Amino acid sequence: MEIVSIQLKIHNELENLLHQLIKERISTILKISYLLPAFQSHPFYRAISPILHAKMAEITAQYS
Repeated sequence: MEIVSIQLKIHNELENLLHQLIKERISTILKISYLLPAFQSHPFYRAISPILHAKMAEITAQYS
C-alpha cells in the first residue's frame, strides 16, 4: 500500500512540474509574440534584416 502512495506522490509531482513547464513556455511564447512586431519595426532590425535573411537562406541551402 505504501508503494502505491509513493508512486501517486511521484506522479502528482511530475504532473505539477509538467504543468509549470508548459505555463512557462506558453508565457515565453506569448511575450515573444507580443514583442516581435515592435522589434521588427525597430531601425536596427530593419537594417540587419536583409543580412539575416540572406544568411539564414545560405545556411538552409547548405544543410538541405
